[in-house]
Amino acid sequence: MDSEIPQLLGVSKAVLENVIFCHQEDSYWPLAEPSALKKKFDDIFEATKCVPLQLRQALSLTYYRYTKALDSIKALRKDRAAELKADKERLVSLSVQKGHADKLKGRIQELATTIATKEVQYENIKQEYDEMVESNARFYEQNKSFREIYIKVEQLENSKTRSLATIQELKLNFTELSGENSS
Repeated sequence: MDSEIPQLLGVSKAVLENVIFCHQEDSYWPLAEPSALKKKFDDIFEATKCVPLQLRQALSLTYYRYTKALDSIKALRKDRAAELKADKERLVSLSVQKGHADKLKGRIQELATTIATKEVQYENIKQEYDEMVESNARFYEQNKSFREIYIKVEQLENSKTRSLATIQELKLNFTELSGENSS
């Protein structure tokens, strides 16, 4: 029966199995590995030696197209693999750069916090400085006032000492009279 059906249909057993009655799971055989593809086409062409020339040429053309398509798919696959490799390298580079950027963002945040802290400290110290300047100005005014009073006191004490010395000198030169006041 296996030999009668191909003769009745006028095609070979390989054409029946691989082209006409090809199972759905096996329908992707044109995309198979080159060695398996070559074996299938060899089976088909071996069987077509007794097939008319036009059918052989049609099958040859189909084989040529399949091999062209297969070469095209291989080239496309190679290009895609190269693109994938470049994209992976770019991804690694970008992830390293992202890590670096994240570190820098953290450092910037840390420095911003430090700056804010230093600004608060600066404001507090400036306020203390202003208070000290004001306190020093008051102290200076008090010192100036005290110095003026001290100088006045010294002048008065010197004046007192001179007056007492003058009185003493006058007492030596003059004698005190007890007298009555005539009125």
